[in-house]
Parts: sequence; structure tokens; C-alpha cells
Amino acid sequence: MSDGGTRTTSRAAGAVGVLLDGRYRLDERLGRDGPSTTWNGHDEQLDRAVQLRVVSGATAEATVDAARRAAGLEDLRLARVLDVGGTSPGRATALDAADGAAPPMAWVVTERPAGRTLVELLREGPLPAARARAVVGEAARALQRAGAAGLHHRRLDPSSVVVGDDGSVLVVGLEVAAAAVGLPETTPARALREDAVGLVSVLYAALTGLWPHGSFSFVRSGTVDGAPAQDGAPVPPGDLVPDVPNDLDTLAVVTFGPYDDGPLTPGELADQLAPWGSAAPAPPAAPSARSRPRFVPPVGARWRDERATAPAPDHRTDHRTDHRSEHRSEHRSEHRTGDLAALVGGAATAADPEEDLEPARPAVGRWVLAGAAVALLCALGLAAANLPEVGGLLGVAPSARSTPAVPSATAPSQAPAAPEPEPAPEPAQPAQPVAVAGAAALDPLGDGEENDEDVPLALDGDPATAWTTDTYESATLGNLKPGTGLALDLGQEATVSAVELLVTGTGGTVEVRSSPDGTYESSSVVATASVGSGSAEPVVVQLPSPVRTPSLVLWFTALPQVADGFRAEVASVAVR
Repeated sequence: MSDGGTRTTSRAAGAVGVLLDGRYRLDERLGRDGPSTTWNGHDEQLDRAVQLRVVSGATAEATVDAARRAAGLEDLRLARVLDVGGTSPGRATALDAADGAAPPMAWVVTERPAGRTLVELLREGPLPAARARAVVGEAARALQRAGAAGLHHRRLDPSSVVVGDDGSVLVVGLEVAAAAVGLPETTPARALREDAVGLVSVLYAALTGLWPHGSFSFVRSGTVDGAPAQDGAPVPPGDLVPDVPNDLDTLAVVTFGPYDDGPLTPGELADQLAPWGSAAPAPPAAPSARSRPRFVPPVGARWRDERATAPAPDHRTDHRTDHRSEHRSEHRSEHRTGDLAALVGGAATAADPEEDLEPARPAVGRWVLAGAAVALLCALGLAAANLPEVGGLLGVAPSARSTPAVPSATAPSQAPAAPEPEPAPEPAQPAQPVAVAGAAALDPLGDGEENDEDVPLALDGDPATAWTTDTYESATLGNLKPGTGLALDLGQEATVSAVELLVTGTGGTVEVRSSPDGTYESSSVVATASVGSGSAEPVVVQLPSPVRTPSLVLWFTALPQVADGFRAEVASVAVR
């Protein structure tokens, strides 16, 4: 532990601008938890952004010890401890005088999280249930691995979880947050239960925007209000916001209930939440029907619609609207007159724009023509009435067509034709197989090798052969690294809905990750599932929603148990 002093800069105002150990500059105060204050800062020696937790008083030494324990565990989902430092008891510093701190004092330097805390995200409203599940699921897997190494958080709140825009999840304050406020030591089983309950509390906040244990204040980002209580427990999240899945609602109810029920460990909680998709924000939704452009029908169809619906007149005083209404009324009258003239053969005549240009016709000629037409009609009617007699005189037999048909009293009426049955809907087509062009073992956080030469055995279609990881002493890869995996090259960007795995052994957890280049570093989780069912049947990992990706990463965060230890044995892989 460094024992260097501190010095202030000319910009010192309160504690802003103070240099710790002549190296770490305090730039922005984020929040305070008892004797512990969190800051955004800058490492002036390495010119990088950092975050610092400054602790004063009796818990300073315990905080440094906790930071050293946490530094021994590396996981991409846990904030990495970079440095610790402090002052000796009785040695006052410029920071002590400015910030009201009393010696001894200590500080813990960690990497600056890339993303926003849950407190900041909740300022925009509760998270969708699928995203809340993914955020807490990732945090639970991180604390599951920490618990296997004997490390715990015990002080989880909405500021402890940071979510990146790429869907990455980071848990800050492992071991350190509890030590800084002086939480008494407890048994490992109780510490695991505390972390499980803390994670369910974070899930409740993510779903509702409310903290189940009273209001929570975080200086920079504001306050998370407390949830209403009923019978000594927070109201179920499903009673506060719509569309909370039943399993998440029940999880909160039993965990906060009077019987100390619910998950006992972060790993047990992660198994209950699995599978989940990406914690990244959902892409913008496709335009709804209301926001789509409204297509105007052709002119003729529009005229027929107006005439059929006969809209009520518009009594607004806009003179432009009145003018258009009058014009449409005149237009419809002209068309109706034209139709009537066609039906009655001239009893009402259509307006002809060229009629006024023709010379006037004598009225007498019109009356003569009308009289001749009437006489002709009378003659035709008389002939029709005596048609049988006329036909007989001319030697023509009456036609059956001229004799009206009399229906028989006993003839059965003809039944209407039965309507043709509608064709049955076509069954949904199963997802089509996606060809795997190649594969490679991934071990970016280890020695870089994981039985690379056996990778083709996972794709040869023979369940008797398999690619295997190395054998480890525990499911958490002997606490040597957070995971290992297999990269699948799809040859081109393809739509993936599910991955089918045949993995021997029992237990284990796999993350299905989409990756633009086949690397773990650029991948993001799209689904999580348990593998190693102990049977010869493959496990189907169904993605919550299809994704487009050129490659996948199968990342094992927990290994199945086999006869001689723990390892993943992948006998077959299929992508759909």
C-alpha cells in the first residue's frame, strides 16, 4: 500500500482537483455511502480515466484488504482493481481538511466503467422486462463466479451495475463496498444469500423504476424512489407496471416475502432467469401502421367512395372548404344526371358543354318525333298482347319461351350451393438450417489454446467424437478465467434463431453470442442456457428473437461435470 501524501492543485474547490499520491486527480464526485465517497478521476501518470473510492475513518484498512482480495479475480463483468493507497493514522492531508475526512484514509482505484449505471438508465423509465432479465442475469453470473472464489458484494444497489451501449454488464464494488461501510463478517452461505436478494432488488428496480427498500440517492444521477409497501413487503412489480412476466413477478414476491424464500445464491438466480438475450437497448421499432404514409386511391375509386359514403356536410367557416364542397356537389349532380339519362333513354338529358354552340332546333319537329315514338310503342304493345293468335294465323307454333312456366306444387326447391371450404392455413415452417463454414477454439483470457486440433470433431456429424476443453478442478474453470469457448464462422451474415448442442456431462452454462468478427471481445450475449443434461439428446438454445450475424461464439462460463473433473465436450453443433 502506497504511503505517499497528497497535494492540492490551484483548482482545488472542496475536494475537486485534489491529487492522491501525487497521481490520481479527483474530477467529479459521484456518490457517498457512509464514510465512502466515489469519484470519477484521472491517472496523470498513465493518462487514463479511472474511478476511485475514497474511505476515511476506521474502515480504511479493511477496505484496502478487501480491494486486494478482489484484485485476485479477473472477470470482464467485474470492475478491475488497478491500485490502492492511503495515509497513516494521525497524518492529516489537504483532502481531509477540504472534505471533512478524518485520518486514517484510503483509496481504491478501479477502471472507469464504460456505460451508465442503472440509476442513470432509470431516469428514462423502467427497462423492458427482457432487458432487465439480461442485465441482472449477467450480473448474477459474475457474482456466481466471484462466490465460487469466496468473494461477495453484499452491498448491491442500482449504482452497483453499469450497462454499456453494447450490452456489456459490469458490477462494481465487489468486496470493497461492504468493507467500506463496515459490514460485519458473515458466513459464506449468508453472504451468497445477501447477494441473491440484492440482485432481485436490482431486478425489481429495473422493472419498476423503484427501489424495494426505500428511496436511494446517488449524487450525480438523482434518486430512485422507494416502492410502496403492502403487509411489510414491497408491492409486486406486476401491480405497478404492465407486462411483467409471471416468473419475474413471482420471483420478487417470494424473495421479499416473510419466509426467507427465493434463490439462495447468485448462481441459482441466474439459472432461474436463463435464458436471456442481449442487455443492449432494443433497436428502434419498425414504423407502425399509423405512421406509414396514407395512400390515396385513384380518382375514379375516390369518387365512388365519396358517393357511397355520403359524408355529412362540413359546416366550418373556411371559405376554401366551402368552395371545394360546392364544387364537389355540382360535380356529383352532373354525374348523377348522366346516369339517369342513360337509364330512361332521354327523359332527363345530361348537360352537354357544346349544346349552347349548336343552333336552336324547331320545337315542332321535336313534338312530331315524340308522337311517332308513342305510336310505335302502342303498336308493339298490341302485337305482344296477341302474339299467340298472330303466330297461329301465320302457321307458326307457339314457342315454349312464349308460354309462362308454372312451377309444380310438388317440385322440390333447389338447395343453395354449399360454400366452398376455406383452405386451411399453412403450418409455420421450421427455421432453416444455417451452414457452418468453420470453427475455432477461443481462449482469449487464458493461454490462448483449448485443444484447437480437435475443433473439427464438433462439426463432423458423429456424436461419438467431440471437441473438448481442458479439464478443470471446478465448474468455474478452476477460477483461472471467466470462460472459454468455440467460434462458429457462418460464411456470411445469416439469420439465427436457435443453436442445437450435444454436450456430454451434467450441468454447465453456455452463452450464445453474436460476433461481427468471430472474437469474444467484440461479441454480445443473445441467449444463455444450461447444457449437459446427462442424456444423449441435444440441447436447443432458442434465441429470444432472431439475430443477423456472420459468426457466433459459444462461450462456456460454467463447465459440465464429467467422470474425471469439469470440461465441456461438444459432440455436435447445428445452427438454425
